[in-house]
Amino acid sequence: MVVRSVEELRRVQEGWRLTRDRKGFKMRGPGGRWERVSRDLEVVAAELYESQRSERGGRARAVGAAQGEGATVP
Repeated sequence: MVVRSVEELRRVQEGWRLTRDRKGFKMRGPGGRWERVSRDLEVVAAELYESQRSERGGRARAVGAAQGEGATVP
């Protein structure tokens, strides 16, 4: 199945994850089902993908700081 509308792409907010491969973007649902994102929606998908990456990166940085990584000691 191909995601063809912005409304379908917004399922990312319901727990779907965007991934990127050589063909473009695809989404993975909570049940493990994959759907390819239409080329027409690549700009929107790229924005959502970057926001997902920054959310995951933010959590990783917070954990690293809590463990003393990158923290400066006065």
